[in-house]
Amino acid sequence: MNAHQNKQGFAHALKFWRTARNISQEELALRIDSAARHICRLERGDAFPSVKMLDRIASALMLEQTDKINLYCSAGFSAGLSATDIHLPEYSVRKSELIKFLKCSEPYPAVICDVAGNFVMVNRAWLGLYDLMVPKAQQQPLQNVLSSLFDYAAMHMPHDDWASTLSVLLLSVQQNLTSRNTPQDQKLLKQLMSLPFIPANWQELAAQTPVGRKFNIKVNIKGQQETFTTFTQSTGLKGPLVHSSVPDLLTIVFYPERDELDLEPLVDPASSHPLLFY
Repeated sequence: MNAHQNKQGFAHALKFWRTARNISQEELALRIDSAARHICRLERGDAFPSVKMLDRIASALMLEQTDKINLYCSAGFSAGLSATDIHLPEYSVRKSELIKFLKCSEPYPAVICDVAGNFVMVNRAWLGLYDLMVPKAQQQPLQNVLSSLFDYAAMHMPHDDWASTLSVLLLSVQQNLTSRNTPQDQKLLKQLMSLPFIPANWQELAAQTPVGRKFNIKVNIKGQQETFTTFTQSTGLKGPLVHSSVPDLLTIVFYPERDELDLEPLVDPASSHPLLFY
């Protein structure tokens, strides 16, 4: 990432969080002992913050730790996100560990994706759940978990519960822009923002969501709407003993709200898919 991209990424992040917190440039300047014109220059990408100023900005915007790390990354003060491929030979041991994780997660649907939400691996239970969400005749190749969930929402009348879910998903894409600002991320955000059912106050809803950002989806199973809650954890491509300030991969597991719901029918031993590796 070059210096110009770094400045634009930070500018994008700063304006997003200031707007989400309903803070004017003047108020933010007052809180961090700066000038409104300097905040304006930061948001235009014409200036860059120091580490000390970043500390004051993060405090003034009341950022959670994860969002604070993303803000620092966007300003170039932490290791950037790199393109890595778990299928390379040097990651064979780590790949086998993650495959085992997916297999042991069954009958709960689970996926592994990169930080941009692109699918890396799935388990059989996820394939079964996806078949219930989207008829096979209408399924597109699995590429991005975020766009897949938005596509699912688009095919159903969005429930009020979707408001926070869609807002959190949009925030995930937004965070990618602050760290990487790739054409693919820009295209995805533009595509999602064009959907007619995005909450008008999605920034506020996403900012108010507790750390962890789990969200719910509703799926019709045997004529009944069942709610699944997602639990997301970050993990390193090189394993838990290698420190990294940003994650390489995300594991997402879908747990049903009703403990007694039988999920075994989702697991078809005969299922096959390019993203299924066992």
